[in-house]
This record gives sequence, C-alpha cells and structure tokens, in this order.
Amino acid sequence: QQFGREANYSSTAVYVTNIPDTSLDETHVREFFGRFGAVQNVRIDYNKHAATVEYGDANAQSQALSTPEAVFNNRFVRVLRAVASNGAPTQQAQQPQAVPQQQQQQQQHLQQQAPAWRPKSAAIKKAEMIEKYVEQQKELMKKLTTTKDMPAATRKIIMDSIKQIQQQIDASKQPKAAPVEAEPKSEPLDAVASEKAALQDKLKTLQAEAARLGMNARGRGRGRGQVPRGAMSLDKRPRTLVLRNVGQDAAEQLQSEMAQFGDVENIDKLEEGSAPFTYAVKFKARWEAERALKAVETLDVLAGVSADWEQ
Repeated sequence: QQFGREANYSSTAVYVTNIPDTSLDETHVREFFGRFGAVQNVRIDYNKHAATVEYGDANAQSQALSTPEAVFNNRFVRVLRAVASNGAPTQQAQQPQAVPQQQQQQQQHLQQQAPAWRPKSAAIKKAEMIEKYVEQQKELMKKLTTTKDMPAATRKIIMDSIKQIQQQIDASKQPKAAPVEAEPKSEPLDAVASEKAALQDKLKTLQAEAARLGMNARGRGRGRGQVPRGAMSLDKRPRTLVLRNVGQDAAEQLQSEMAQFGDVENIDKLEEGSAPFTYAVKFKARWEAERALKAVETLDVLAGVSADWEQ
C-alpha cells in the first residue's frame, strides 16, 4: 500500500452529519433514508450527531447523495459518502495487534476527513426557525394559487395564517434588547404619594372591568374585589386533535394541511397497518387547534376525515 492515496469510500453507504436531536434515532433515520432503497444497517453516533446508513446497492446510495430535499427538514444536515469499513470486525471483536506506522498515519488521515460535530449556535437555530416559517408560507401561497374553486372561508383562514406567520418571522428577526437595570434612587414623599394614588385608581379601574366581565365572583378570597384563583390562569385545555379515516393521499399531505392553521408540535400515527389511518395532531396553542377543528370539513384533501379532541 502507498500512503497518501485517496480515502477508500464505500459504494453503498452514506455518512449523515449535523442530525437534529428530534431525528437522532434509528427509527427516524431508517424512515427518511429508506425512501431511496433497502437499508441494511444503521449506526448512530450520538456524540457527533451523526449516522452511517448502509444500503444493499450503489443506486440507493447515489439517490441519497443527490436528493434535493432538505434532510429532516433541516438544510444544515449533510449527506456524504461513508468511508468503507472493508468488512473489519467491530471494536469489541478485534484482537490486539501491532499496527504498522504507515497504517496508523492513514487512519489518522481518514479520521481528519470526517466532519466534526459542533453544537448549533443561537444564530443557526434562529435561521432554522425563520426558514421553517418561510417554508410554511410557501406551502400556503402555493395552495392559494393552485387550488381552484376554493371556499371563501378556507381562503380567509389561509390568508390569516400567512399573516400570522409573517408576524412571527418579523418578530424573530428583531434583536433582543438587553435588560437595563435601573439605578436605585430615593424619591420625594410627594412623588411616592402621587404614584400610590395612581395605582389605587388603576386598581379600581381593573376591578370595575373584572366586574363587567363576571370575574368578581364571591368566595374565600383574601380580600374584597380580588379576581378568583384560576380566572387568569393559563389555558390548559387539550391542544391535540384526533383525525380518523385518513386516506393514503391525505396522510401524505397532512403536515402541510395542518400547518396552515398554526404551529404543529408533532403528528403521531395512532394505529399501524394499511389505510385508513388515525393520527394525533398536537398544536402549540389551543386557538390554533380550534381553528383546525372547524376547518377540517372544508378541506377537499381531507374529505371524509373526522376530527375530535383527544380524550
């Protein structure tokens, strides 16, 4: 062997780097790369956020390397040709043996070729989030321009969703202002009394507003005019919809269809087997889920699909 030759790359395996935490497991890796061919083996490197995917033929490797699709919906994920293992046994099965200096140098050379994983910076995470919003906007705009005879109600929902996504993009681009600590200073007694009077007036205004909204129910409150506990609590109602009788075509477009109503946290298939399927769709906010529940029956793609809250 001559030192300095090119690395011996595999003709049937790919090496995937910068895999996001949500996809760093064998199930997600097999599901995505299985579309290019039969996956023989998957090895996950959790420390480097990387994986090696072995196919049974070179054609599958070629398709995986040339796919224009963003892997795991993340344009920072890279797909490279994997270095051939030459059928070497696993580390546990190898027997200690003397390695020639030339072979050691070659192994160090190959290790330097593999891209090192680095934690994502705040700028990269911010760019990924903005890119996600832009992709959602593109999907909605495409739906508006390509769908014929779209009901007015559906068109309005899509337009509202596009506006909300744009607001989220604008908010993401705004730099966060650093908190400014106010210097403590002594205030005159007249200023303190004036501020106290202003606060009392504001309290009376809030109490009157609470009474108008029916939020001044009597109970075991600690004082008169207080808002009952729980009246201003966070909305803890369910945010997950259960969609039943989802056909094959509808299942393939479910992600984009649900994204037009808000930020979808995850979509889970509740039953295995052939179509029709049952899915659980979880939204980030309750109002987004409510809007999707009302609009499911108006979508042509989801014709025949029934929706209800997760129990």
